[in-house]
Amino acid sequence: MVYRWEDAAQVDTAREESQRLRLNVSEQTCVWRISGRLIVRGDFPTFSKLVHLTSDRAHGNVRIKQDGSFSLTAPIADTYRLFVHLDGCNYHYHRGGRGGSWNQASQIAVTDADVRGITFVVPAGACRAGISGKLLDADGGPISGVWVSANTESGHAAGDRTGADGAFDISIADAGRHYLQARINGCWTYFRRGGATHQEQRKTWIRVTDDVIEVRYQLPRGLCSSTISGRLLDANGEPVASAGVGALSDSGNSWIETDANGRFALAVAKAGQYRIRANFDGCHVYYRRASAPSGWRQATQVRVAVDEAVSGITVQLAKGMCELRVSGRLLNADGSPAVNIWAQAGGNNGYGAVHTGPDGAFSFAVPGRGSYRASVWINGCGIYFGSRGPVKSWNVARAITVSNADVSGIELRLPEDPASFCG
Repeated sequence: MVYRWEDAAQVDTAREESQRLRLNVSEQTCVWRISGRLIVRGDFPTFSKLVHLTSDRAHGNVRIKQDGSFSLTAPIADTYRLFVHLDGCNYHYHRGGRGGSWNQASQIAVTDADVRGITFVVPAGACRAGISGKLLDADGGPISGVWVSANTESGHAAGDRTGADGAFDISIADAGRHYLQARINGCWTYFRRGGATHQEQRKTWIRVTDDVIEVRYQLPRGLCSSTISGRLLDANGEPVASAGVGALSDSGNSWIETDANGRFALAVAKAGQYRIRANFDGCHVYYRRASAPSGWRQATQVRVAVDEAVSGITVQLAKGMCELRVSGRLLNADGSPAVNIWAQAGGNNGYGAVHTGPDGAFSFAVPGRGSYRASVWINGCGIYFGSRGPVKSWNVARAITVSNADVSGIELRLPEDPASFCG
């Protein structure tokens, strides 16, 4: 069993033979509950009667009772945020009562016991400000079915999917400065006054108060108009579903997931040369005409012209690639788990990486046998791990040897103040 819709296997009901599915549910699945009371102090005509919880790995929701009480089960032990839908806007829970956007939400850790007594207050006037407009191509035609998000300096705030006419209407949980972002077939764009750009540093900030602001989000000629498509296959030639595939260059990066048949089709920011990288179970490999290498330098560059569609790219793993694993736990200096930190192991044979879980655990595949060095990335700071604790340099980091078996039981401990350590 998995906990997100996008991670689920697809069942083909058109097949003639019957299919017998076996669903294995762990003893740690759907054990602990989160309960409390919702207090709404405003009049919201499109107020959903559900309270939702979400984390990077799992989601859930439950209907609110007439007295405002709710009790929902967390799918797994993890760190969650709670929110409700108000007038098309997600309003998040905060312990101090001043909730709003995702980045303002209080995180609720569910580990080994129920979480009770939550008072979720939604004040009057919440979600009254907003940004609306249209997402258009270079010819002024609508771009439909694309998620447009409004973001603050500290993270994601809200969003809406464009309709058939390219229109979007985003209700903002709290006023302030926001910028708009849209990913079109894997190609990231940002709203810039009078159009759009693929360079984040050139985006336009929009100050939102109590009014709905209309914007014309139109792509210039050549932005996200070229595409690269192909398939991701394992060493046996079988398709790899739900894996990340990216096109990387100095002009910008695009990312998309493979479908059930291992296919991908992603737009790139502009004409140029790109390297194709795939993330398979945390193991990173690249496209080369012969077979997938684990190193960036060995990758075949794919040249794309303006408005060109490059197809037939096949990324296939070599025999034995991405079969061995590195796993362990990442802890804070006091021994508590370091949650949702990007942990990786890299070396001459490539690298593997994953975000740590609620107990600080990590486990990812590496490209093959060889020597790796472990590190984490925190707020733009790389921290490596030596024989006696964290170090600042890859050259003095402890080597992890991967030979004929998985490497497990690694325990990495962060310095007391990572920011000061990096400074």
